Amino acid sequence: MNNVADELRRRVADQLVNQVQSVEASHGVRLSPLDTEMLTTSLVNQAVAAYVRECLDAGRPVPSAEEEEQLARTVIDDLLTPSAKLQPFLHDPRVVSIRANNWRTTWITYTDGTKQRGPVLAADNAGLIGLIRGLAEQAYRFDGIERRFDAGNPKLDCALPNGDRVFALMVVSGEAMLVIRRHNFIDLVTLEDLAGTGMLSSMEVNLLRAMVLAKFNVVITGGMGSGKTTLCRVMANAIPPEERKVVLEDTPELGLERFPELHPDVVSACPRGANVEGAGAISLGELGEWLLRAEGERFLVGEARGGGEIMPLLTAMTCGNEGSMTTIHAPSTRAAFAKLALYCARSAERLALEQANQLIAAAVDFVIHLDAHPGEGGVERHISSIREVEGVSDGTVVSNEVWRRGPDGRSGPCGELRLDTLARLEAAGFDAAAWSANGNRR
Repeated sequence: MNNVADELRRRVADQLVNQVQSVEASHGVRLSPLDTEMLTTSLVNQAVAAYVRECLDAGRPVPSAEEEEQLARTVIDDLLTPSAKLQPFLHDPRVVSIRANNWRTTWITYTDGTKQRGPVLAADNAGLIGLIRGLAEQAYRFDGIERRFDAGNPKLDCALPNGDRVFALMVVSGEAMLVIRRHNFIDLVTLEDLAGTGMLSSMEVNLLRAMVLAKFNVVITGGMGSGKTTLCRVMANAIPPEERKVVLEDTPELGLERFPELHPDVVSACPRGANVEGAGAISLGELGEWLLRAEGERFLVGEARGGGEIMPLLTAMTCGNEGSMTTIHAPSTRAAFAKLALYCARSAERLALEQANQLIAAAVDFVIHLDAHPGEGGVERHISSIREVEGVSDGTVVSNEVWRRGPDGRSGPCGELRLDTLARLEAAGFDAAAWSANGNRR
């Protein structure tokens, strides 16, 4: 019956995608989990009944009532819950990531930085591959893009309907491996929310909000898990609602559309991989060029990775989209310039270092660096450096570190902001008197 269940699941998956998209398009709302479950159950029952009729017409043995019920339940479970063992972690807001090194070994990472052993996810390697394919089908029902996960296509990279990110490998990793990166879009919405976690001081909140309102272009740097995306999100949430935002992401992480009261006018787009026939791929670079025509007032790139998005971003920053933002992996604010220049060199334009630095200096106003380290209550995150870009000299980006966290754990101004910068910030509500106080010098 396993082959029959697999065939029925494929049939119903296609019907489910079409019907869900049709209903949502006609009513303008996303189906609730309960509605999706009811629709899935109805389609599966129809498919099982059709299979029984096929058996009768072909003179094959007809399944008993108990076998029909078991077949329907198997297909429904496969479609709705690829693995019941995953569900408690996918619904736990404390879980940051689920990492299965193979079918035997799973690790669960929590928001406080702790890591614990998780359950065995499958009976064998084939079972884990089946689970991963089930997650790919969930993504298919969400975005309508069919994905293969087999020896010919051993990588899966997709988003689940709730925004969680799925990455999986097989063959090249020996046994199949799976990573699910959770995304909580609700708890940390504003700069004040971050201050409540201890990540930002009141002066940092005041400074970052003024940067956003004064429309400075900002690059946020840091290592993995340092909070770059979270900071970018809450800074973006400080943009006035009436401004139009265009968001380009390799993976959907910012989630601005989840705050319609803050972003009533936002367009978000992600590149698309090839379908099972190897056609239909849309690269990050192509998408970035398209989005430059979307008439956004702010251009946001969730994370710059050198995948073709860097030139559209820097172009937007220098062509009327002031107040744009992105994040990159870099070890310091100063190292951000070399990383951006490297991405420019890898772009289709293949900019030379001097040309890249001229563009970067013209585009970027501030670089903010985040650090994360273990603390008593879990992982502690904070801003360790803010650097203002001043221009370019002899082909090199000139910058000035204006904010630093000292060895004693205290943060404060460590350099002078340019007068025109300070005036723009002050006009946007920044407390210039507090900045100028000598007691805050680091």
